[in-house]
Amino acid sequence: MDVLMITGSYPPAVCGVGDYTMNVLSSKVASDWRLYHRTDWRFSKLLTIIHEINTFNAERIFIQYPTQGYGWSIVPHLLCVYYSLIRKVNCTLVLHEYSQLSVKARIAVKLMLLTATNIIVTNEFERTEVARVSKSVSRRSKVVKIVSNIPVSKNILKTNLRKYDLAYFGHIRPKKGIEDYLDVAAKIRFMHPNCSLLLIGQIPPGFEDYSQKIIEQCLYLKIETKQNLNAEVVADLLAQVKVTYLPFPDGISERRGTALAALANGSIVLTTTGPHTTSELRDAVCIVSSDNVMREIEQLLVSSEQRHTGLQCKGKAYLNELTPATWDSIACDYLK
Repeated sequence: MDVLMITGSYPPAVCGVGDYTMNVLSSKVASDWRLYHRTDWRFSKLLTIIHEINTFNAERIFIQYPTQGYGWSIVPHLLCVYYSLIRKVNCTLVLHEYSQLSVKARIAVKLMLLTATNIIVTNEFERTEVARVSKSVSRRSKVVKIVSNIPVSKNILKTNLRKYDLAYFGHIRPKKGIEDYLDVAAKIRFMHPNCSLLLIGQIPPGFEDYSQKIIEQCLYLKIETKQNLNAEVVADLLAQVKVTYLPFPDGISERRGTALAALANGSIVLTTTGPHTTSELRDAVCIVSSDNVMREIEQLLVSSEQRHTGLQCKGKAYLNELTPATWDSIACDYLK
């Protein structure tokens, strides 16, 4: 079967969905799938894009949405309508985000939801949200959970041997909780001057000025920074971090690949809760609020190796039991 994957972002461009797409296509199951990626998604290019996609003669199409590369383009939505309703191709929308989209964006995405042959979402909360659109959408939607885009390091260290006491990991852009991490890091630096602090991040296009300000703050606070590294290097760094603090504004959820990456590499995840936090995920991490985060960090940094090992085991159990085992299993679920 000829399978085509459509995406607006793909490595080396900085985009979590682009990285995810690459990992799916790198699996054995998807070894003969083909990729359609372009950077120009202007409406004036619609006919050109359709012509280019038609040359693949694909029997099945997967559209990854949203991605950084699409920008505000309506072209992906129109492709979903065209191939599902007019060309009668099996066209699956892989929707990575819906509940957090703006009202305007959700209205536009409904065009895809109502026409796509099938819909893949990343967790049950998202499926509940898209199911509100119509009964038909509910019938055509399925959950395929994510795994982290970051692999597991080959050098997982015991907590007491790890170089970094506290780290943040993720895209360096607003509304990711970075400011909260820096506030806590400043207090840690004042109270515990010898703590080793780290910020690992990717800088998405358009956020260079914001990232520069963050990096300057890190320099002032003596926080080591690592930017735009490949996945293997990031894994090795996470394997050297005792505690990863991820204060998500909307709380941790199953679609937070950064948290999954930290857990997979044996780092204890300190994070916030929200409406999409499952009970199983809550048990796998340390939930904190702004009132007790400092106390929890200080306790974790002086806790016994036995407590650290217990927390690490909870994280590993969650990953083993409640996330896909491999990218091959994700690709298989796509075909199902």
